[in-house]
Amino acid sequence: MSVLRRDFVRDPGQVQRFELWGGFRAIDFQNEVRSRMYSELDGTLLFYDKQNLPAPDTLYLGYVNAAMVYDTSMFGATAPILGQSYILQASPYTGSLKYVGVLADYRRYLMPVRPFTLAFRLMHYGRYGLDDSQNRFYPIF
Repeated sequence: MSVLRRDFVRDPGQVQRFELWGGFRAIDFQNEVRSRMYSELDGTLLFYDKQNLPAPDTLYLGYVNAAMVYDTSMFGATAPILGQSYILQASPYTGSLKYVGVLADYRRYLMPVRPFTLAFRLMHYGRYGLDDSQNRFYPIF
């Protein structure tokens, strides 16, 4: 096992990086009710109605993402088989709403006996700030 691990050691400068990017999003909402009634005899459409309901205002959000990424994982035929990776990311959003999205994702791949790999993952994603619990967002589980 020590020979195998020695082969996979990389220079830390090649496996760690800082990423920075940003953008703008417009999120629109629409609520409607569609009603259809079909004949039980032959399945023909007997009635159709579409009713538009009130919807929340459009959200306009500007954002900047900053992330520290580290990855020493080695891939096999279909997935990583050895190593580790992590990403620590902060994404402040401003505009119609103000909040910060935070992501921490750590993965570890161990090969106790060839060709078997054990994979472990620890992840957190959350929204924090003034508008972190708006009902216009899809819930986080």
